[in-house]
Parts: sequence; structure tokens; C-alpha cells
Amino acid sequence: MLFNKRNRDNTNSDTAHPSGKGIDKHGLRIVVPIQDEEQGRLAVNVLKGSNHSRFSVIRLFHCVPNLHFTNSWINPMEVIQMHDSQVESQEKARKQLRELARELAAALPGVRITFNSVVHESVADAIADEANNLDANMILMVNDPKRKKHWLFPGVSNRILRTAKCPVQIIKPADQDGMVFVA
Repeated sequence: MLFNKRNRDNTNSDTAHPSGKGIDKHGLRIVVPIQDEEQGRLAVNVLKGSNHSRFSVIRLFHCVPNLHFTNSWINPMEVIQMHDSQVESQEKARKQLRELARELAAALPGVRITFNSVVHESVADAIADEANNLDANMILMVNDPKRKKHWLFPGVSNRILRTAKCPVQIIKPADQDGMVFVA
């Protein structure tokens, strides 16, 4: 099932609560932070190659950093521009998450696939909050071995490891001659 919490956009007839609460407690509920489309594709491939029979819910999640909190003083025009930029980034992220969720739902029958995108002043806190809201059993972070630029840089990963109330697994698939392998 695909469910956009903000727009209440169900793509099938399942009407379970959008937070994922009330779902079979025997299956894993995991949050998968997604940075961008490239990293999202890698995360989807990792999930497709996993033992998905253990999962009941997979929440794909993206956080747009709230730039209003990074500047001590900004003029009103900059506030409007930042807001417009954040709204545009969030809409782009939702579109990408929706596509990734549909692909994952087709590959993992019986697993509820949800997605959410938020604007938050702290990416790490937003990820931890999302895991708490879902009552997640795990946060699964997938890092691309070929990329130099990381949204999920060590500061974010370390902060999530310290603050999350559930286990955190960080996967960096092996890269061998342009092919990505997951152990």
C-alpha cells in the first residue's frame, strides 16, 4: 500500500492508520531515510535483495533541512525565497518517494510501503522522530559507496545512533567494477 500521510492519498483500498500503528507486531517496521533519487534507488535495490518476509512496514523518508533555523538574521525577501525553495524541494522529494514506493511495493508483495517528507531544522532529529512516530523496530540507512557527497554524513549518522530509540543499521554496499553487491 502506498500512503501519503500529508495528502491522505491512498493508492489502494487498505485503510490502516497512516502512522503504521496497529500493524502486525511480529513483522519489522523500518524507516529508510532517502537523500535523493540516486541514493533512493540504491536503498530500494538493497531492500529488494533482502529477506522481505520479515517486514510488515517500510517507510521511505526524506527530510528537507529548514534553512530558517540556520541564519540568525535574514531579510524578509530571503525568508520568502527560502520558503519557496523548501516547498519545491519537498514536492520533488514526494514525487521521487512515490515512484520509489511504487517500485518497492511491486517487488515486495505483502509489505506495506509508506513514505513521508518533512521540513525540519535537524535531519537527524527528523529521522529519529519519524522512527518514533512509526514505532519502528529499525532505521536502515543505505550509503552509496561510489559517492563523495553524503547527506547522511557521519555527523547525522552518529547523532541518529545516539538518539534513536530503536536499532540503527548502516549499510554501505561493496562496489566492485561498477557493480554494487550487498552481503
